[in-house]
Amino acid sequence: MKVKVLTLMLLLTTILLFGCSNDTVVKERLTILGNESKVIYPEEVLDDFNALATQVCIEINQKDKSSIAPFLVTFEIKDELNSIVDESSSVLELDSRDITNAGKTPEGNTFCTGNTLMLKKEVSKDDIEGMVTDKDVKVSITELSGEVISSYTLQEFVIGKADGTVVKP
Repeated sequence: MKVKVLTLMLLLTTILLFGCSNDTVVKERLTILGNESKVIYPEEVLDDFNALATQVCIEINQKDKSSIAPFLVTFEIKDELNSIVDESSSVLELDSRDITNAGKTPEGNTFCTGNTLMLKKEVSKDDIEGMVTDKDVKVSITELSGEVISSYTLQEFVIGKADGTVVKP
C-alpha cells in the first residue's frame, strides 16, 4: 500500500514539474510594451487648445509578421480626464489594417502608434499629469470580435512633441 501511494506521489510530482515548465506557456500574439508606452503633453499649443498625444508600443510575438491577423487598438479615457477630452476630435480606436496600409509596417518585432486627444478646456500640466498617473488612460489590443489580447494602463507622463518625441528638460 505504501509503495502504491509513494509511486502515485512521485508520478504526480513529475507531472507537475514537467507539465508546468516555462516552455509550455503560450505567449500572446501581441503584447503592449509598458516601459515604452506613454502619454505626451506637447510643449507647443495646437490651435490655442491643449492636447495630449498617446503612444502605445506593441511587440509582435509571431515569427511570420506578414500574416498578422487584424486587430484593434482601443484607448479608453476614464474619470476626470474623460470630462476634458473632446472625443469628436480624437480617434479612440485604431484598426491595424489602417496602420499597415498607411505604410507603417513594422520592420522589427515592435512598432508604436497612438493618437492625439484634443482637450475641451485649458488644464495645467500638473493637473493632466495627475490624471494620467491616476490611471485615467487605458489601452487595449483586441481581436475584431472584441476578445482582449492585451491591455495596459498608461501611467508614464512626459513633456514632448505630438509626434512622440520626448523633450529633455
